[in-house]
Amino acid sequence: MGNKGECELCGNETYTLLRREVEGVIMEVCPNCQDLGDVPKIDRKRQAQAHARSQRSEKFRSMVSASSSPIAQSRMPDSPYKVKKRVVRKDRFTQYKIVDNATNILLKYRTTNQLSSKDFANSVFIKENYYKRIEKGTTALSLDLARKFEKKYKLKLVEIEDADEKDDYSEFLKQNKSAPESMVYFKKRGQKPEYD
Repeated sequence: MGNKGECELCGNETYTLLRREVEGVIMEVCPNCQDLGDVPKIDRKRQAQAHARSQRSEKFRSMVSASSSPIAQSRMPDSPYKVKKRVVRKDRFTQYKIVDNATNILLKYRTTNQLSSKDFANSVFIKENYYKRIEKGTTALSLDLARKFEKKYKLKLVEIEDADEKDDYSEFLKQNKSAPESMVYFKKRGQKPEYD
């Protein structure tokens, strides 16, 4: 238990002292004398904050229990709730690349269908300035954006990357066993680098 304290009004010793404002003075009083004063403004503010915190936590608990109940019930047989199964796409692990002339394809499609660059960019939810930079070639077309254009306008902008193109340098190393070695020298503080 805590320490015994003395009530500043009646002088009784008690384990529970409460802060009360009596005639403009904040005092620590016993539970018997607590009705003689008011709760100080600071304590009222803290109590209100504590009450608000408890209300938020109750609301959160009710939201969590409400959201978890359909999922728990969905695992039961003959449940009206259905949980979507996660589908793993097989093409997720294949390597894709953007075709070489993707910007030319976009420009040609936009001009033949008489679309402004603003309308064309807004159709896939990007800014006109960003699209113009892609069209000029100053900014690279990302794979996600290329897929959006493909889906929206039925264009062919993405293709599967061949393994042969990826390993060009490894084939060169297999053919020429005397590949050029790169030399890296690290200079230590206060010393000159040594060369072979």
